[in-house]
Amino acid sequence: MKNRQSSSVLHDGFIYGLDEKILACVDAATGDLKWKGGRYGYGQLLLAGGKLVVITEEGELVLLKKEEPGLESFPPKDRPSVIIPFFAFRIMVGMGLIMLAVSWLGNLLRFRDRLETTRWFLWCTFLSFPTGFIAVLAGWYTAEVGRQPWVVYGLLRTADAVTPSLTTSTVLFSLVTYVLVYAVFIGFGTYYIFKLLRQGPTVEATAIPGATARRPMAFADDAPSATGNQPQAGE
Repeated sequence: MKNRQSSSVLHDGFIYGLDEKILACVDAATGDLKWKGGRYGYGQLLLAGGKLVVITEEGELVLLKKEEPGLESFPPKDRPSVIIPFFAFRIMVGMGLIMLAVSWLGNLLRFRDRLETTRWFLWCTFLSFPTGFIAVLAGWYTAEVGRQPWVVYGLLRTADAVTPSLTTSTVLFSLVTYVLVYAVFIGFGTYYIFKLLRQGPTVEATAIPGATARRPMAFADDAPSATGNQPQAGE
């Protein structure tokens, strides 16, 4: 354990210390690392009245529990907003489960030759088309909000990473521009996808002899790459 300026503490058969700025717990009997988490810098670790106390590098006093640290083990200024990642993560997982359910159930109906006649499933498939977009956005919110207040954990805070030359009006203009541009793209994209799904297949599907899944673009109309036979010069 690399404590640098601080000392380790032995308590109830476990050794606690600030290993390279991070609180760690080691089994004194076996030497195995039990857990490691909570960045307090090169502070001081003390045992007072049977409780672990850390004086952080910034001078803050933090009372620790002698189990694996949770969110409350971090100083308040180092904690992210909890409610957004909490719900965003569950929305992301939920969208993924919906997509899996639609895919698996669709294959089951296909094997039973009921895919095109099961109207309620076709409606479920139709209504589930935005699940991929929602999952991507929810995952992005989970990652970006969950890493706050850090840009580089333990090294660079978000507040310190702001470009000094930026003004409120510049940021507001950029934000409004992005919102408007994406609103146009998302609006037209959603309308177009919705229209295609409502319209359904326009022509009867025909099999391409010799087509293979290794050439996915071969299934677009009668692409000559379907069988890997490219037209020769003069043909």
